[in-house]
Amino acid sequence: MIVHNMRRDIAETYSSLEDYERAELEFEKLVQDYPDNPWGYIGWGDPYFFDKKDDYKKARVLYEKALAVAKDETDIIDAQERLENLEEYLKDK
Repeated sequence: MIVHNMRRDIAETYSSLEDYERAELEFEKLVQDYPDNPWGYIGWGDPYFFDKKDDYKKARVLYEKALAVAKDETDIIDAQERLENLEEYLKDK
């Protein structure tokens, strides 16, 4: 879990530096190595919703994947909240 979180932090750092191509590569590798961890998908979806705001469809797909693999109640709630926030945002546009 620690390694996953550190790798997710690296990918998120690339995103915050607006190096979205590198962030995408890091997230892709992360979910390949940890396909059952919903936070790889949540973290990957966030730049498409919160940072770039240019691919809401991709954010939705990634949040849905997170929800599909989430087993812990807290992870399920977090994935659902991301989806709900995205839908609410799109409804207001």
